[in-house]
Formats: sequence, C-alpha cells, structure tokens
Amino acid sequence: MIADNNENSVNQFFDKCLKITQFFDSDNERKDINREELNNVFINLDQYLIIPHYDKDKRDLTLDKITALDPSIKWGEVANYKKFIRAQKNDKALTPLLFSDFRPMKVSDDSKISEQEKKIFPNRYTYIDLNKDELSINKMKLCFQSKDRIYLNKDKETSFFYALNENVKIVDGLNVAIGRRSSGKTYLLESINKSSQVKYSNNLVKYIKQFQITNESNEDKILNILESNANEMTNSFMEEMEEYIKHVAGLDYDKAETELESYVSSLLKHASDQELADIYSSCILFNEPDDLGINSDETLNLIDAIYKLKSTEKHKELVKKHIELSHLNNLFDELLLIYHEELLENKAVELANKWSKSISEELQGESSHTAITSYNLINHFKILTETILFENFIKSFDKDLIIYEDNFYDKFFQKTYITKNQNIDELLSSTKYSPQKHFSKKVASNNKKLIEQPFIYLKEIMANAEIDKNSFQLYRLFFRVENKVSNIKGTGLSGGERAELNLLHHLKEAKKSDILLIDEIEPSFDNLYINLELLKIIKEIAKDTIVVISTHNNSLGVLLEPQNLIYTDYYDDEKEETVYKQYYGHFNDDLLKSISGEEMSTRQIYIEMMEGGDEAYDKRGEIYESFNR
Repeated sequence: MIADNNENSVNQFFDKCLKITQFFDSDNERKDINREELNNVFINLDQYLIIPHYDKDKRDLTLDKITALDPSIKWGEVANYKKFIRAQKNDKALTPLLFSDFRPMKVSDDSKISEQEKKIFPNRYTYIDLNKDELSINKMKLCFQSKDRIYLNKDKETSFFYALNENVKIVDGLNVAIGRRSSGKTYLLESINKSSQVKYSNNLVKYIKQFQITNESNEDKILNILESNANEMTNSFMEEMEEYIKHVAGLDYDKAETELESYVSSLLKHASDQELADIYSSCILFNEPDDLGINSDETLNLIDAIYKLKSTEKHKELVKKHIELSHLNNLFDELLLIYHEELLENKAVELANKWSKSISEELQGESSHTAITSYNLINHFKILTETILFENFIKSFDKDLIIYEDNFYDKFFQKTYITKNQNIDELLSSTKYSPQKHFSKKVASNNKKLIEQPFIYLKEIMANAEIDKNSFQLYRLFFRVENKVSNIKGTGLSGGERAELNLLHHLKEAKKSDILLIDEIEPSFDNLYINLELLKIIKEIAKDTIVVISTHNNSLGVLLEPQNLIYTDYYDDEKEETVYKQYYGHFNDDLLKSISGEEMSTRQIYIEMMEGGDEAYDKRGEIYESFNR
C-alpha cells in the first residue's frame, strides 16, 4: 500500500500501519489479516495505491481475492522479467509491475559477503509513462489500468531489460556473453541471478555455474542429484510401507495365543468343577466378562478433515467452487455434537467395564468354582488374518516395483524401484540404504526365516535388545530402494556420459524456470556434441525461457546465433584502476554498442574471442584446406 506524498497523508498512513502491526504483536502465530480488518483500519481504501502480489510467490492473491479487495485493481506485482513479459502478452492477465524488493542493511566488516556482492543491486524496475509533475496516487492508478503505459526499461520496451546497473541489455530469448577471461562474464551472470531472486519463490532462476557439471559428475554425486528428483514419491510410498510393517510388528500374536490357551483351560476346568457350583458362580458376572467396545476415532478424523477444508488457504477457491461454506459449517457443527455424545458414551462404557470386572473379581473370591477367563475371538481372528496376509504379501513380492521413472532427452533413463531382499547378505549390503550399522549378520539370524517366515523373523528382530528400533526403518528388513541410470543401450554410464546426463538433468529442470544462466559449460564437452545436440536443446529452451550463456567456445558463441550478443572487456585507466566495459547488440549487427554509445566491430570481436585473431583464423583455414588437396 502506498499513500500520497504529503505530510498529513503520510502521518495518518503511518499511524494506521502501526495499528496493523498490533494484530501480529498480540498473536505471534498470526500470518495475515482479513479484508474486514484491513477496511476497519484504513476505512477508505480508495485513497491508497494497493499493489497485490499476483504472480510472484506462494503468498500470491488470486484474481477473486484481488477483485473482492477492490474491483478497480487491474494490476499486480510479478516476480521477474519473464513473468512481466508473459503477463504483458496475455490479454487476460493483470498489468504486471516489477520491483527490486531491496532491503538496505548494514554489513559488518567481518561479513562473508564479498565486495562484489555488496555492489550488486537488484535492479528490477517498472517504468511508467507519466510526467513526474503529474505524479499522484490517482494518476498512477489510471496509468496501471493500461499495459501500453508500463515498461521494463526507459526505452519504453517490454521485450528486454537491463542488467549491471543498466549497462547491459538482456532480451527475452537467447543471450550469449563472450569476452576475455576476467572481463566480467561471471559477474554479469551473478548479478542477474542475485537481482532475480525473490523471497518465498522457488525455481525462478536456474544457474549452472562454471565447473559445476564437471564437479558434480562422479558416480555418487550424479546419483544423489537424480535420487533427489524421486525422493518425494519414494518417501511417500515407503512411509506407507513403513507404517504397515510397524503395525504388523505391533501385533501381539503370542498374547492372543496365550489368551486362547488360558480360555480353553479355564473352560475345561469350569466344566469339570460343576460340583463346586454355588450361588456366586451362578451369577452372570462370575465368569470374567468381555470388555464392551468403545467408539472409534472415525468421527474425530472426519472433524479434522472438514476443519482442514475450512481453513486451507492454498485450495480455498477450489473448495468454495465445489462445496458451499455454509454446508461445511453445518456438517462441522453436527459432527461436533455427535463426537460429544460419543465421548460421553465412551466414558460410560469405560465405567461399565471397570465395575463389571470389579464385581466379577469379588464373586470369584467368594466361590470355589473355577471361572472362565475372557477371550476375544474376533481380535484373535484379526491378528491371525493380518499375519497370514503379511506373510503372503512378503512372499508374493517377486517382481521389482517401479515407483519413479524419468527420461532425459531420450538419451538417458532413470528408474527408481523397490526390490525384495532375497537373503541376509543383500539385507546388509544393499547400497547406502543398508541397515548394516544397526545390526550384524549374526543378529540378522538366517535366510530361511527371512524368506519363508517373514512374520516370525520380524518378531525376532523386534525382540532383539541389540537393535535400536527407534532409528531403524523396519521396511528395510525386507525391501531396499534402488536407483538405476542407464544410457540408450541399457548399460552403465561412462565418465563423459555422466557429465552429459548431469547437464541434461539441469537443462530439463531449466524448463520450469523463468531464467537460465549458464557459465562456461564447454570444458566438459567436445565440439561435435555441442554442434549436434547441445545447440538445439539450448535454442529450444530459449523459446520459453530467458537464457544467458557465457562462453569461450566458438560453436556456442557463433552457431547459437543469439538475439543478443554481449561482449565484456576491461582496461586500466590513467590511475591504473580497472574499468569494465560491456557492448551489446544483435548477432547480425555490424557493430556492438555500449550504454555510453561506444562501438566495436562484431566481426572483430568474434574473430578475436572465438578464433584467437585473424592470423590464427587464417592459419586454421589453410590447414583445413590442405586436407582437401
């Protein structure tokens, strides 16, 4: 919210902002206020400029909420340049506004922030076509109503933005930066990355740093990176598996068997002792009574589910679309009444069970006749059924279960699957998931029980005091998660293939981002691969994503044919201080220009940076030509 720039308005605005903070000071858990509370404080919202989060981060307001707040609001804040450009092209989208989100802070001398980082200012600006003498809240609102009066730069354009304190133009598409070493190419990428970051937002910028592909491409690291893609699905699946096996491990089969034996024994004894029957043993409550059942948690679970539907912010509009809020409230109230009645009923049942047992014990104490012990046949049958089902489940798991698959440009394939341990050695030595640290081969017992008697094996492990059950996942007794990566031939990967897979993984992720930054990836790849495959992939990504790539490679630098070519250079001035210069222009332009209007020949830059100069270029030409003679 923005107020008019006059003393009276600013003072009133300040006082009202203090009132808003009081909502949060009184409740540390509070994260928002509702529209009614906002209206009560500011009274007349029309006198302020309200700029809602629209396509910025997870705190965005939906169009419905923006309209409810003020129907005249036709604008909203977006996260970055790409979202700005996308909204400008979309007739149904609000007018996009872009801001730096810069928060000044004092940096201590011992701070780990580099001098270069301290100079990077997040230069996200919105330019508006409005005379500064006419600047007012109402004039700005009128201006924001029209996308034709909103720009990304002072050139009144919406297809590019400026970086490095407005010294370099970056277009919506493919940008290639070339230049001498230490001329500022990496600094350019760092500044774009830093100025494009938005708090509470993810995947806005994909930055592939210099040497990152090489450093990440050993076998363990690439597997860790790819496994992270499958982790969410794997964890979700295995959590359910773990809960099931924990439930089975908690079944007290031995107790049920003991209770059955006790029941049969007492029944036979009771029958043989009929001559000892008396007035006490003839009472209904003489024999040990079965407990009356109490209500389950089903009603409480329903109340919890409805409360989540009522209180969700993320899916609030979706819930409203399908369910009337009044119906939810009515159902919630009725279930609360039912739950209250069930609580009273459960309390009564608990007391009845307690009293009946007490009476039974007193009657048995007065009689010589043997009482029949209680026995829950249904519970015993449930436990027996569950153990049989568990054993059948483990024994019938004879094929690997694929839970995640991925494909990287039809060249590499990832498969995450669950496989069953066939023996103790597999249990103890199965990849990094092994429970080796929890128990030894001696403690693990024998293969026969693991395979043929999984329930007995599970109970023995649970009863073994040498095993820390709190930190050990029980499903790993029977299953392990494996991750396999293969090439198109179905074989393992060479070192070069791992580097290629790692790059393709990052490039595939870049499709989810708004901006892709690539800093000199060529050390890991030969020109043939770059020409035949990589150029095509990068050009395809640049159709939907802003791509900025720095390179010394002539295939990337020339054959990408970028919409925007950036040349970085530096020199020492008369004071022997380093001065950095940047030139930019279209790939086909004869000249590249700096922000101050200086010019350099595009051909000269390409020949020097990509070929090593005219002499080297001509010499290579002569050598290649000699092969044809």
